[in-house]
Amino acid sequence: MLPNNALSSEAMPASMLAPDDLPFDPLFDCELGGIALNDPSQGLQIKVWQLRYIDDQLRLGQPGRTDDMQFTVPDVKQVALAFDQNMRPVYAWQTTTYSRLVWFDAQSGGQVATDFPDVTYPCLTLDDKRPESSATSDVIFAYIRDNRLCYRQQRDRYQVERVLASVPPGASLQRIGLTTNGRLQFNLFY
Repeated sequence: MLPNNALSSEAMPASMLAPDDLPFDPLFDCELGGIALNDPSQGLQIKVWQLRYIDDQLRLGQPGRTDDMQFTVPDVKQVALAFDQNMRPVYAWQTTTYSRLVWFDAQSGGQVATDFPDVTYPCLTLDDKRPESSATSDVIFAYIRDNRLCYRQQRDRYQVERVLASVPPGASLQRIGLTTNGRLQFNLFY
């Protein structure tokens, strides 16, 4: 959850926490999560999970194991992965014509896909994975639209867009996540 739905008035950049500290690859994203999909019983900081795009397929799983999910999507340019508080995957990808967010909708009781035709550089994170923060944490879906850094959050069912800042033309959002100083950071590149 972003206090006041705004960026900090003072920038306090720091190193990303693992595994978000890995070099950026637009076709690979990793996230800390639980022991298994839909199993938050041991917390959300147990295993590293990865979403990879290989040979026109999105593949979700743990490194070195058989993928838990795999499906075909042509022409992907960037992928993003997070897990909600119940260890359900939230993932996004960008193609040349749209970005898609796939998430669990408690109102409908299942996974839904939401398309955003004018969104680029989708990024995801659960803003605080600690058990004591489960009541206030949110999956954050951040992106660039019309030269603006924007985000949507799980608690609003991703329906409310919030603008955080204007960005120069050509800026890209490569990652969001917690840093070593305990703050949520948006890594923009110009």
